[in-house]
Amino acid sequence: MYCGNPAAEAAKGPANFERRTWYLMKRAPFQNSSKFSALSTDSACYAGGSNGQLTSLSGGERDTIPWLSYQPKRETNAMTQVELEKILEAIDQTNSHDPNREIDQGESQPRELLYGRRMSTWLAMLRPDADAALQIAARAQHIRRWEHPREEYPMDRKGYLAWRRGLYTFHAEQVGAIMATAGVDAAMIERVSFLLHKKQLHDDTDTQALEDAACLVFLEHHIGDFAAKTDREKMIGIIRKTWRKMSERGHEFALKLNYTPEVSALLGEALADG
Repeated sequence: MYCGNPAAEAAKGPANFERRTWYLMKRAPFQNSSKFSALSTDSACYAGGSNGQLTSLSGGERDTIPWLSYQPKRETNAMTQVELEKILEAIDQTNSHDPNREIDQGESQPRELLYGRRMSTWLAMLRPDADAALQIAARAQHIRRWEHPREEYPMDRKGYLAWRRGLYTFHAEQVGAIMATAGVDAAMIERVSFLLHKKQLHDDTDTQALEDAACLVFLEHHIGDFAAKTDREKMIGIIRKTWRKMSERGHEFALKLNYTPEVSALLGEALADG
């Protein structure tokens, strides 16, 4: 749905209107629907019809501007399961080259290959309805991360933030190249990039689900080792920051995990005073 003056937006050109429409509808271009539900009967509100025109919600009067609907060549949910699996396999193939190893159930595996699969496992529990873009973003959360280790940046807060920002772009570019090679359209590639940059956390439900999955992977698999080499007060601060980034649903899953007595004590202290 678009609320405003379509003629004024039209005068600014197609790109402006499409950006505005995308922002207002947030996820609409990436859902499997060519119609948008009417949320208001205000005469300034318009609903996109299946023919790409705008229909005024007051009296059925039509305002037709040829390009006045965002219709990407290929919608996220239009991707077949076979196509999605091929992209996930390509991400796994890339991450299988990680020289760093991690033991899982007695087997040594490439660290980021294991991480990506753990992300997918948690996403499936958090969001069984996750669309293709969100599934791809989860699997590619750490794609080729070993190529940009933390040590390349100053070991302070400023250096950490610069490292994280650089990684967001790097991961988005890496998976974007895989998707482009597979023939995925630009709109979907941009959506995956949006998610990997963690935009609109707490507002965009897909970004939030991705962040919840990352936090749960950390809490389930890495917090113990991290706590063992981190100052106690600093660790409590990290737990509090992690908790604030999560949704209530993420909290519910986190509270059901099995922790060591040491980690349980840290969590108890952090959450009691946080």
